[in-house]
Amino acid sequence: MTAFCRLAPSSNSVVVRFVSRVPSQWMPSMCVQSVWLRSLWLIWALWPGVASVVAAQGGDPPARVGHASVVGSSLEHSKDSQTWQPASVGEPLTTQSSLRTAQSRAEVRIGSTALRIPAQVQLQFEQLDDAGVVVALHTGRLNVRLRQCCQTGDRFAVLLDGARFDASSAGTYHFETNARALRATARVYAGSGTVTVGSQRIALTAGQQVLIDTHGMKLVRQGPAERNPIDDWSDEREQQALARAERGGSALYASTEMTGADLLDEHGAWRTDPRAGPIWFPRGVAADWAPFRQGRWAWVAPWGWTWIDSAPWGFAPFHYGRWTFLAGRWGWLPGNAQARPVYAPALVGFYGAPPGGWGPSANTNAASATGGAAAGAAVGWYPLGPGELYLPPGRPSPGYVQALNVSHMQCALDVSAPTALAAPASHRYAQTSFAATVVPLDVFESGQSVALARLEVTPGTLAAAPALGSGAAPARPRSAPRAALKSPR
Repeated sequence: MTAFCRLAPSSNSVVVRFVSRVPSQWMPSMCVQSVWLRSLWLIWALWPGVASVVAAQGGDPPARVGHASVVGSSLEHSKDSQTWQPASVGEPLTTQSSLRTAQSRAEVRIGSTALRIPAQVQLQFEQLDDAGVVVALHTGRLNVRLRQCCQTGDRFAVLLDGARFDASSAGTYHFETNARALRATARVYAGSGTVTVGSQRIALTAGQQVLIDTHGMKLVRQGPAERNPIDDWSDEREQQALARAERGGSALYASTEMTGADLLDEHGAWRTDPRAGPIWFPRGVAADWAPFRQGRWAWVAPWGWTWIDSAPWGFAPFHYGRWTFLAGRWGWLPGNAQARPVYAPALVGFYGAPPGGWGPSANTNAASATGGAAAGAAVGWYPLGPGELYLPPGRPSPGYVQALNVSHMQCALDVSAPTALAAPASHRYAQTSFAATVVPLDVFESGQSVALARLEVTPGTLAAAPALGSGAAPARPRSAPRAALKSPR
């Protein structure tokens, strides 16, 4: 039997229609009557620091996101094509994200789509959202493996210095832009697509390539597709992925469109619990390890405060699913499979106080890293557990809230009224000291390492902390750029 929960239009409360098969201890946070309080709604509505992230952009954030699944020694990432920094597995890639390599190669995953990048490449995502992916290849080569493509309202395209390739089916593709020679190449190894050069449109099928004069915007020649070493590496990566899928693991328990899930089998093990279902346990973590503790925070438009984990597998388990503490260790639950899981910036509940932080009495692991800030404002968080609702900051649409939670909840949501903050009182880890992480507010806002500046908070102090749930976070930093409403070409 399934539990259907709806948000009562007149009371901002969750109402249970009937009981789920899920164990009762996993139900309170999601399917209990009147767990959302009107007072919390007022805090949420009036707190300037929780100003709408998505409303400012004119809509909900995208469900689709990318990340660098293989980070070479020279891969760099930029949000504005001007300021560059070393890329990491934990950083999300979205519209306007740029990447460049010097002497190493890299791989980007967007769900099941893989972009393999050799040395001496610079590219930018002109579009990376639910309507499609458009990559501008400024210089170098790019191999693309599309497992799913080109459904209604979706697209994949590569811009080649004025020319354009639009994929029309799943397949394997290769692109090259040479700005000095004023040449660009599009190759189709499997699949099909269309190259647009000026007013010309050239259809390409498997085994074909075109060479383009990007100065005169004309076709130079069309012929059989040639291969490059990056294509061989891409084939090796595909074979490795197929071998992992045959062994089960992530391919069996997580959606193929869940960005970052392909890294889990190499860094952990799956176990099926009779009550919880499939759980992934990371390998090589410390005895006191807890989720959302080894990494940093960053403001990433259009989502807002985003967790950037430092683990080599640290993407999917922090932006999809839920965490549970079972038999003395933390495990991750992927949730029910979705065609395209919805990305969340950080699946946590926060402690704090408007407009940001509170003053716990605590000791720090590294006083020098905090500069004496332990006595000042602090901010804390805890992982959301099984069956607990995640609410993004701001005023998200009911459909977006439902999409974010439907695969992780054990009840079907009917979010037909404005939503309030998820009630922290019903969160199993909100008052658990081994699950909570607290740092000085300036460490949070400046993106410093959480592990180096973590405050040790006693259970008594934690009990006095104002837990705000998953719908609140510290205020937006003044220097944070807004997501540009740039129309892709």
